[in-house]
Amino acid sequence: MKTKTKILIMFAIIFVCGRTSAQEDLPYRSFQKFNKDTIRYLDYNFKIRKEQYSNKTVGELLSDLEISVIYISEVLMEQASPSGIDIRGMRLIFRLNGDGRDNNVKDYYISIFLKTVISGVEFVTALSSDKRNTGREYFYYWTPELHKLLKDSKLEYFNTNDRLFEDRLSILENSENEEQSSKELKKIIESEKTRWRKIIQAEKQEVKK
Repeated sequence: MKTKTKILIMFAIIFVCGRTSAQEDLPYRSFQKFNKDTIRYLDYNFKIRKEQYSNKTVGELLSDLEISVIYISEVLMEQASPSGIDIRGMRLIFRLNGDGRDNNVKDYYISIFLKTVISGVEFVTALSSDKRNTGREYFYYWTPELHKLLKDSKLEYFNTNDRLFEDRLSILENSENEEQSSKELKKIIESEKTRWRKIIQAEKQEVKK
């Protein structure tokens, strides 16, 4: 085997092992492991380890979720033509604690943003499959047809509701500089990642005993 070929194979192995290591660094943890604490479950799996969903589809994200989407709101629309619109993103709500109109800080949700827009006409059709959505203007019931429409769409990025946490809420409420608040929130997330790595490593060591 030529030296160049050996080097290429070696780098390929390192690359694969590196990806496996990164994926195992912060593995998915079940809802049950959080004693059904929805906030902590969402935070760990879909905020702290959100890099795991890089270049994944909406369907792949939803397949990991052990709690059901009930409503959608904050639909992000783009003008496709003088006579039509496209949909770029939306908020997937698991628990609506407010009336759905005041950006309630206690709502449990993930906001998704798509790499490629979906048709506004198809979106309305998918919503209309549930008659309860007739006449609604702000938030709507999630439907199986909407899942079918979105499931193959690649995620641009997504966010959970940082306002569910007191330390993050204070940053978001008190900061007038969006860039600065973003940096402070990132520091908190990195600290959480370090804490979880230690927890998971300790669990692995316990299993080996």
